[in-house]
Amino acid sequence: KLELEKRYKVYGIGRGISKEKRYFQIDLKNKLKVVKLFKKIKFDIIIHCAWYTKHSDYRKSKKNIEYLEMSKFLLDTFIQNGGKTFVGIGTCEEYDKKKFSKNIFSESTKIKPINLYAKTKDQFHYPFLAF
Repeated sequence: KLELEKRYKVYGIGRGISKEKRYFQIDLKNKLKVVKLFKKIKFDIIIHCAWYTKHSDYRKSKKNIEYLEMSKFLLDTFIQNGGKTFVGIGTCEEYDKKKFSKNIFSESTKIKPINLYAKTKDQFHYPFLAF
């Protein structure tokens, strides 16, 4: 058993199939199913990793815009249902390419998205920078 699971109920949500008891097979773009699940399970914390990542075209695909909208809906639904902590996963491609090539990043590294994938990831977290 994971150390994390000794202190918390850990759930998984995704499109794939799993035999795990606390896994929900849901397409996060299906708003009705997301709302129903979030009303049923009052999640305290979400670690959001879902995004479009098909290797052949994820950097330029318009699907990134769909995932940005899906992520905003996911966050709004989470908050409306009592959610407390939301962690969104970004990408190194959001940062200044000079730093990207050296893999040197910090909280003060300049944000300078280099493609549509990075721009949509950045757009998702951008409103929170004021807090």
